[in-house]
Amino acid sequence: MSSLTVRRSVLTFPGHQLKFHEKAAESPADEVMADCEDACPLSAKGDEVRGVIVDAFTRLDWHGKFVAFRPNNEQSPYHAGDLDVVVRGAVDCFQGVIIPKVFRPDQIVRVDETLTRLEAAAGWKTKLQIEALIETALGVENAHAIATASDRMASLTFGIADYAADIGIADAYTDQNVRFLYAKQRIVNAAKAAGIDAIDNVHLQVRDLDALRRYSLESAGYGFDGRWAIHPSHIDVVNEVYAPSTEQLDHAAKVIDLYERADAEGRGAIMDPDTGEMIDEATIKLAFKQLLKGYRADKIDNAVLAKAQRRAAATGYDFLGVTV
Repeated sequence: MSSLTVRRSVLTFPGHQLKFHEKAAESPADEVMADCEDACPLSAKGDEVRGVIVDAFTRLDWHGKFVAFRPNNEQSPYHAGDLDVVVRGAVDCFQGVIIPKVFRPDQIVRVDETLTRLEAAAGWKTKLQIEALIETALGVENAHAIATASDRMASLTFGIADYAADIGIADAYTDQNVRFLYAKQRIVNAAKAAGIDAIDNVHLQVRDLDALRRYSLESAGYGFDGRWAIHPSHIDVVNEVYAPSTEQLDHAAKVIDLYERADAEGRGAIMDPDTGEMIDEATIKLAFKQLLKGYRADKIDNAVLAKAQRRAAATGYDFLGVTV
């Protein structure tokens, strides 16, 4: 059974402070990420941040959120220990690992191998997902190879600050959706070709919610599924902007009905008689995710989602963190 999840908003916070875990657990974010890397000072790296993360992951109620953590990057002396301690210490208590500074697919392969070994040793019953931060020019060029490097891959996220520094741009904020258009669209295209999520960068001007909304509307128009958030005040705007429209939800429900008809008739695909669109297993997966997004946004009721959930289960998917 493969898990479907929603990432309209990914709230990042310092992993070494329990109070931020507690606030994140109560937030409306779809996904939360405890950070061992940039948001964690050197004085707290190692045993301190790892211990807080294990405690929070195993003890707090995360209310159905997708829970992840970011270890230090592969070049850091803390990387291996971050993975080892948290994966062994919080068995089946979180769902994902977000890997920073990914520029080649072999980095993902090594993380996959490490997770497989650690899960087996610790007795995991579930399988951790991997999300990759694309933060360099080389990472953008290798985006599709990274996205397809492991069956654990769940998303690509654009890291705008490090990418800007890598290509020699001092201002990573002004007109970002124009000046970074190539990198953003390259990441979206790679993610969608691989069948995983594309997540846009954090909004660096914390208090400017109007700009957050404007940039996010443009980003959603490019095909991004969601956005990282560095402050809880961003979550409501982000969740609203990246939620599907009524027309998209109606289409998703229609896709599921047509696919059920095809299945009942013993066919693997069916054509939408109104649009000519070919509906198959890949199409229905997108429809399931749209309806799950709609449910998170309070745009569809329990009955609609329950029907989709039954069809998803029959197709080999479950809706992570949702019971109706």
